Amino acid sequence: MLKRRYKNYTEQDIIEAVPRVKSLAGLLRELDLREAGGNFNNMKRKLQKLQIDTSHWTGPAWNAGE
Repeated sequence: MLKRRYKNYTEQDIIEAVPRVKSLAGLLRELDLREAGGNFNNMKRKLQKLQIDTSHWTGPAWNAGE
């Protein structure tokens, strides 16, 4: 049986990482989390709870010409 590993990150880690990335996937990578559905949903909720501005995010890179 696989043992779950939980990543430790704080709300402050999220606040500091958001300006450095361009997407939710980038934020998950920055925090060393898997880009999986549960992590996307949890992080979306945390961003809403913390009222963090993500307007500078470009969205998926394929859609941003990168």
